[in-house]
Amino acid sequence: RKTEAGSESREPAGWETDVWAACDSEGIWLFFLSRHPQLSDVANGLLPGGSYEGYLAAGAGQPYYFFLIEFPSGHLNAQFPTSYRHKSFRPASMERGTLRTETRPCREGMATLLFYSWDLFYDRLPVEGTEWPFETIRWTREGGVTFGGSRSVHNPSSWGALVFEGLTDDARRAIQQRLIKKASDRYR
Repeated sequence: RKTEAGSESREPAGWETDVWAACDSEGIWLFFLSRHPQLSDVANGLLPGGSYEGYLAAGAGQPYYFFLIEFPSGHLNAQFPTSYRHKSFRPASMERGTLRTETRPCREGMATLLFYSWDLFYDRLPVEGTEWPFETIRWTREGGVTFGGSRSVHNPSSWGALVFEGLTDDARRAIQQRLIKKASDRYR
């Protein structure tokens, strides 16, 4: 699948990709912007647009969440379990609202939003400076380019990391209050 790794690797001209991450009291938001040299043909379904394959773990050595988002449809495949349901791992689910995604064409390319709710991580909330393993591979007709430098798929030893910055005590408290309210409502 021709993944590229290392600082010398570059995306083919016209296929550049941007990735941003943020979190708030609801969860973790990942934003992707992928350029396409023939965007109108991709947006109209005349050409395949590629996909994002990615992984997110709530700490080193933790089971990870998998995602594969296809263009232009925005179809999400998140059905690659890396752990069974237990007290420290809960499957992400669009039906339960713990996972959301949306993909739309825009002037620059295809814009994608991916959301993971704090409900999945209520017992592992990050603090300032916490690093969570993260990787995404942008698959194009030219091959794959990675965020962290993976040389193959599902290879945690070569992933990058999301580093939580600006996560103040007040911000963590807002997350915890929201989670406590939701848990209380479910219990009742």
